[in-house]
Amino acid sequence: MQRWSSDVTHYLVELDHMPAPEDLDRLRGLGAQPVSLVPDSGLIVAAPDGTTAGALGVVRLRSLAPEEKISPLLRSPKLPSGAAAGWFVVEFHPDVNPYVAEAIAVQAGWLIRNNPDLAPGQVLVQGSADGLKTLAAWDEVDYIFPASRRLVRGEPVYVCAGADSQAGTLGQSIPLVGDGWDGPGLGSANLSYAFYNVTRQLPSGEVAAIIVRAFNEWAKYVQVNFTASNNSLGNETIGIRFATGAHGDPYPFGPAGGILAHTFYPAPVNPEPIAGDMHFNDANTWGIGTNIDLFSVALHETGHALGLGHSDLPTAVMYPYYQMATGLSAEDVGAVQKLYAARSTPPGSGTPPSTGTPSTPTTPTSPTTPTTPTTPTPTSGNGSGGNNGGSGKGSKDTTPPSLSVTSPASTSVTTSAANITVKGSANDASGVASVVWSTAAGASGTASGTSAWTAGPIPLYRGMNTITVKATDAAGNTSWRTVMVRRN
Repeated sequence: MQRWSSDVTHYLVELDHMPAPEDLDRLRGLGAQPVSLVPDSGLIVAAPDGTTAGALGVVRLRSLAPEEKISPLLRSPKLPSGAAAGWFVVEFHPDVNPYVAEAIAVQAGWLIRNNPDLAPGQVLVQGSADGLKTLAAWDEVDYIFPASRRLVRGEPVYVCAGADSQAGTLGQSIPLVGDGWDGPGLGSANLSYAFYNVTRQLPSGEVAAIIVRAFNEWAKYVQVNFTASNNSLGNETIGIRFATGAHGDPYPFGPAGGILAHTFYPAPVNPEPIAGDMHFNDANTWGIGTNIDLFSVALHETGHALGLGHSDLPTAVMYPYYQMATGLSAEDVGAVQKLYAARSTPPGSGTPPSTGTPSTPTTPTSPTTPTTPTTPTPTSGNGSGGNNGGSGKGSKDTTPPSLSVTSPASTSVTTSAANITVKGSANDASGVASVVWSTAAGASGTASGTSAWTAGPIPLYRGMNTITVKATDAAGNTSWRTVMVRRN
């Protein structure tokens, strides 16, 4: 195996359980730097030469063979649909310097074509398919898959950075993440969805209808049902949010033209209540049937919410570069039917499964964007839940209370303490009835005070802890904030 680095090798380590943040911390302490997640029980780590499984306390440790790094679609003489002949996307491990990545491709004899819209860590190369195994033999190379004609032509494209996981990023080589909401085997799932912040750019009713249409498209083919809810913090609930900049999770959005959206894989890859949640970057200009088409992006993100990774096929909805879509490809259907039972009624032979009537969100009066969008740790939390709407004369109160966290000063903090106290304020015209807190690990309690409240001490596990604070007013409207705390 060739490598650019002189003393570090990328290894696949296997555990006897799904990797958790505390596993990543332990491996770092032993000199192995985790670089990506390989569900269901593996990680790619960069470690010194000679590292053994025993030294890391893992089940197995090995280097990946070159053939494991090449897409199955490239092992066939038939050109994949939508692919450009002789062109490939080479994905390098996330810790590889981009200049080193290009240098490796050139040294291996490949022609590079620049495209400013390529995903970080990916290089577009041209050459003979016969040389793929030699290129894949480089330690720094993670995976090679077909390049779409759009990439090769240099057309503007939008990249999906991939769905998010509390245990790390996932590479292109991972088509399925976990077992889906139904667990092992091919079963059914009943999911809820709730809107807790919508874009001002489109009528709120149309936004809801478009996203539910995306849900319905997947539900045509597998036994997954979607039902409207007003509780975005419920288990097995897809919370849908439009936001900009840092918005309360560890993955802040950038400016327009960058990341369009991100989604959190189902539990147990991600903890509740964030599992399955879909966040759209409202810095972009959203459209209907035009670029940037909300339905096409929502259709792709729903695939992630169900447990799908990215597809290697350029014509698939789940290809890592968004494209205008009106429905799923056979590739997408085949992938999701590896997680859930197929519908017994073939698509087109009857009415699509009912998903209920969506709760139509109104345009929020003030999005909870941070004052400095580029800062990943804003002082405000991540938005209002419940019903968003004004209360006019003689109308029912549907305005949620205002809620803010004042301590800690950031929504993403690190500590070595075994517990933390969270403080803040809550206000509402009809009065705040209660402020409660909960953690993804199952701890919960009631804060002391309402207008000025104190929650804690809240117990912390080693690794990442998700703390949610929820305020409820006298009319039953709720708002919430999330604080991410990493305990060393």
